Amino acid sequence: MYKWLFLIFLNLAFAGELKTTSLACLKHGQSGRVGGVPGKNGWVLNPKCCKGLVDRESLEVCGKAYGGGYVYVCLKCGDGICDSKVESSCNCPADCKK
Repeated sequence: MYKWLFLIFLNLAFAGELKTTSLACLKHGQSGRVGGVPGKNGWVLNPKCCKGLVDRESLEVCGKAYGGGYVYVCLKCGDGICDSKVESSCNCPADCKK
Protein backbone atom coordinates (compact mmCIF):
# COMPACT_ATOMS: atom_id res chain seq x y z
CA MET A 1 0.00 0.00 0.00
CA TYR A 2 2.79 2.43 0.88
CA LYS A 3 4.41 1.74 -2.46
CA TRP A 4 1.23 2.83 -4.28
CA LEU A 5 0.96 5.97 -2.18
CA PHE A 6 4.57 6.78 -2.98
CA LEU A 7 3.91 6.28 -6.70
CA ILE A 8 0.89 8.56 -6.60
CA PHE A 9 2.99 11.16 -4.78
CA LEU A 10 5.75 10.88 -7.40
CA ASN A 11 3.34 11.39 -10.26
CA LEU A 12 1.60 14.37 -8.66
CA ALA A 13 4.76 16.05 -7.45
CA PHE A 14 6.81 15.55 -10.58
CA ALA A 15 4.15 16.39 -13.14
CA GLY A 16 4.03 20.00 -11.99
CA GLU A 17 7.79 20.29 -11.60
CA LEU A 18 8.55 19.33 -15.18
CA LYS A 19 6.22 21.99 -16.54
CA THR A 20 8.06 24.74 -14.68
CA THR A 21 11.57 23.60 -15.64
CA SER A 22 13.15 25.87 -18.21
CA LEU A 23 16.68 24.47 -18.26
CA ALA A 24 18.13 23.58 -21.64
CA CYS A 25 19.93 20.63 -20.06
CA LEU A 26 20.86 19.32 -16.61
CA LYS A 27 24.44 19.60 -15.34
CA HIS A 28 26.37 17.08 -13.22
CA GLY A 29 24.46 16.37 -10.00
CA GLN A 30 21.21 17.97 -11.13
CA SER A 31 18.16 15.74 -11.18
CA GLY A 32 14.91 15.41 -13.04
CA ARG A 33 11.78 13.32 -12.96
CA VAL A 34 9.50 11.69 -15.48
CA GLY A 35 6.13 10.18 -14.60
CA GLY A 36 4.28 7.36 -16.26
CA VAL A 37 5.59 4.35 -18.15
CA PRO A 38 8.64 4.34 -20.42
CA GLY A 39 7.86 4.23 -24.12
CA LYS A 40 9.12 1.78 -26.72
CA ASN A 41 12.52 3.50 -26.79
CA GLY A 42 12.77 4.18 -23.04
CA TRP A 43 12.12 7.34 -21.06
CA VAL A 44 11.77 10.66 -22.82
CA LEU A 45 13.72 13.00 -20.57
CA ASN A 46 12.82 16.66 -20.35
CA PRO A 47 15.18 18.26 -19.59
CA LYS A 48 17.92 15.98 -20.82
CA CYS A 49 21.41 15.74 -19.39
CA CYS A 50 24.00 18.10 -20.87
CA LYS A 51 26.48 16.75 -23.40
CA GLY A 52 28.98 14.27 -21.91
CA LEU A 53 26.70 13.29 -19.02
CA VAL A 54 24.51 10.23 -18.59
CA ASP A 55 21.22 9.81 -16.75
CA ARG A 56 21.10 7.26 -13.95
CA GLU A 57 18.69 6.54 -11.12
CA SER A 58 18.90 9.06 -8.31
CA LEU A 59 20.44 7.74 -5.07
CA GLU A 60 17.11 8.21 -3.24
CA VAL A 61 15.42 5.54 -5.38
CA CYS A 62 18.33 3.54 -6.83
CA GLY A 63 17.69 -0.19 -6.66
CA LYS A 64 14.37 0.17 -4.82
CA ALA A 65 12.19 -0.91 -7.80
CA TYR A 66 9.61 1.85 -7.55
CA GLY A 67 7.32 2.09 -10.55
CA GLY A 68 5.31 4.88 -12.08
CA GLY A 69 8.19 7.15 -12.90
CA TYR A 70 11.89 7.69 -13.27
CA VAL A 71 13.83 9.88 -10.85
CA TYR A 72 17.19 10.51 -12.47
CA VAL A 73 20.40 12.40 -11.88
CA CYS A 74 22.90 13.50 -14.52
CA LEU A 75 26.37 12.09 -13.91
CA LYS A 76 29.90 11.94 -15.26
CA CYS A 77 29.64 8.17 -14.80
CA GLY A 78 32.61 6.46 -16.38
CA ASP A 79 35.20 9.12 -15.58
CA GLY A 80 36.89 6.93 -12.95
CA ILE A 81 35.95 9.22 -10.04
CA CYS A 82 33.20 8.28 -7.57
CA ASP A 83 31.32 11.44 -6.59
CA SER A 84 29.66 10.05 -3.45
CA LYS A 85 27.18 12.96 -3.31
CA VAL A 86 25.36 11.64 -6.40
CA GLU A 87 27.06 8.35 -7.38
CA SER A 88 27.18 4.93 -5.78
CA SER A 89 27.79 1.33 -6.78
CA CYS A 90 24.05 1.20 -7.52
CA ASN A 91 23.84 3.94 -10.16
CA CYS A 92 27.45 4.09 -11.34
CA PRO A 93 29.34 0.83 -10.69
CA ALA A 94 31.99 1.85 -13.24
CA ASP A 95 33.22 4.57 -10.86
CA CYS A 96 32.03 3.35 -7.46
CA LYS A 97 33.12 -0.14 -6.55
CA LYS A 98 31.35 -2.00 -3.73
